Amino acid sequence: MRFPLGPGGHRLCPGATAPAPAAVTSAPEVTAPVPTSSPPPRTHRPGSEVTARPGSRLPDVTVPEGALPDVTVPASTVPASTAPEATTPAPRSHHLPPPIPPKAAMTPVPRAEPSPDPAVAATGVPGVRGGRSSALGDFLKARRARTDPGSVNIVMDQRRRQVHGLRREELAGLAGISTDYYTRLEQGRERHPSTQILESLSRALRLNDNESGHLFRLAGLAAPRPTAGPSPEMALHLRTLLDSPLLRTPVTVIGPSLDIVDLNPVAAVLYDGFSRTENLLHMVFRDPAARAFFGEWHATARTAVARLRASSAQFPDDPRITDTAVQLGASSTDFAALWAQHELRPSPLPTNQLIHHPLVGDLHLYCGAFEIVSAPGHHMLIFTPQPGSESARRIEQLPL
Repeated sequence: MRFPLGPGGHRLCPGATAPAPAAVTSAPEVTAPVPTSSPPPRTHRPGSEVTARPGSRLPDVTVPEGALPDVTVPASTVPASTAPEATTPAPRSHHLPPPIPPKAAMTPVPRAEPSPDPAVAATGVPGVRGGRSSALGDFLKARRARTDPGSVNIVMDQRRRQVHGLRREELAGLAGISTDYYTRLEQGRERHPSTQILESLSRALRLNDNESGHLFRLAGLAAPRPTAGPSPEMALHLRTLLDSPLLRTPVTVIGPSLDIVDLNPVAAVLYDGFSRTENLLHMVFRDPAARAFFGEWHATARTAVARLRASSAQFPDDPRITDTAVQLGASSTDFAALWAQHELRPSPLPTNQLIHHPLVGDLHLYCGAFEIVSAPGHHMLIFTPQPGSESARRIEQLPL
């Protein structure tokens, strides 16, 4: 008995029915895009093994899901450089790149401006061609125009003068300098006049101490020291003031060396107990009546010596100040001790004075020291009592 053959060539048992053959569907062939430099595409069949050669690049193959078995390629067979990681490309931006921050701005160093000249700052004249020389020339020109030719002994000729005051050649002749040099000085073309030339111009223009000092400062030189002593005109005015009957209080004029230059009749009676009233320092240190006259002798002596020391600093070349210090230093140990302290004070006497007068008794007076501007180094001392006080009544009792 022959049995029918089944699939695969096996015979079927009796009564068995051969199953219908299964339909076999092969996967469609998929052709991958071939790059220009890649080998021709290969057809992948289901069930076949895929082997990558070392150094080769697997083509991109799109296979329907479930049609191909999972294929695992060992990592050692493919270099890392040939299998780059899939990364999501950054979206392209259409904005411009951020600007490069500018470099830090350098702060410019300010240039050191030259310090203004005090003479130019005082006059307000800018120094374009040398403000100092321009101010000096303007001052000389103004003073020349204000000087009367007759006051400097210049004979007026019959010609009509075209300028006010002195001509340039006239002032140059009085000062002993050339007309060309003075012209350059007045026009600002000469910047460095000497001390001798400025002194000659001061004498020719009849400048006082303040005007002469201003002339020197405009030229950039130190002002000359003022002369110690009042002018004859000022001495006359002081004498008129001191003789006025309205002054019923003691008034004394003291010089730089503390010489008593002048005093009114009331002050003369006040100092009646002293043997000599020529110098205040000699009265304080050499007259025996001083210790009884001045109620605060030590304060009076200290203030007077400090005033002489201040005068010696203001007028170092004054021979009278030097002689007074030498004479008293040799004759009075008290003066020598106070002089060695190097104390300087502006007033010759303390403000509050207690005076023991032999005729009227004690006087409480206020001593006001007023500097005489027109006479450098001189002070006017005015002794005033309290109005309505006993000292005021006693001042009225002084015999004149």
